[in-house]
Amino acid sequence: LTGWTKNKRCPYNVWGESVLKAVPDAPGNGCYHAETYESASDICKANNGRLCTKEELLGDCSRGTGCIHDNDLIWSSTPVPESPATCKAATQECNASSECCSGECFGDFTCA
Repeated sequence: LTGWTKNKRCPYNVWGESVLKAVPDAPGNGCYHAETYESASDICKANNGRLCTKEELLGDCSRGTGCIHDNDLIWSSTPVPESPATCKAATQECNASSECCSGECFGDFTCA
């Protein structure tokens, strides 16, 4: 995929990019900051992409793709749980990171 990056640390078949110019009023350098969810989603769609899922972001699939967003809060396509009670607290048993309020399920199957 020309212009897109496959991060070697990403455990999924996901290609990422942050420098996106295929929208009418794109910034000159193609880097966007402080976008709304709707705007970020539209920018991705206009560039034949999509927002990463929470799991893909935790898997570093978008790391190093440009615009210095590696340490920024960015939008995900994963819906927010309806209430905090739907996620598991630290030290509770888990099978996947998506079950934990922290977003991280350790190898010993407990939430971070």
